[in-house]
Amino acid sequence: KLYSEAKGGTFVQSQLTNNPSYSAPGTFFVAPNPTAPILDVMTVKAPTGNKVWIYIVNRDLWRSVNVNFELSGATTPFSNIKVEQLNGADVTVADTAEAPNAVGYETATFPAATAFPTTIPAHSLTRLTFE
Repeated sequence: KLYSEAKGGTFVQSQLTNNPSYSAPGTFFVAPNPTAPILDVMTVKAPTGNKVWIYIVNRDLWRSVNVNFELSGATTPFSNIKVEQLNGADVTVADTAEAPNAVGYETATFPAATAFPTTIPAHSLTRLTFE
């Protein structure tokens, strides 16, 4: 659901500075990368209305990353920021019949601001919704 709501939206250019890196092991199809960026960020404007989503994936299996968001160029005033995070105890966790809440979903809403700090937990997906 976190990604499907952005269907039909428009990608918005994002700039990420001071993104820490980690040593990503190689796989059958991908060569090892000793300086892979930890955070992967994508911004999408909704096809209708004033909603904007920022998706952040923390690809590091062990380290959380403290970030400071700074919004510039926004032409629409936002009234609040909703933060949603999907994460489990480790990257191998999945919801099952025996453990239906193994992958946790947390949400919080804050007053809109043009700059704010947040933490992106290890091996997680975070979505910020600006409305």
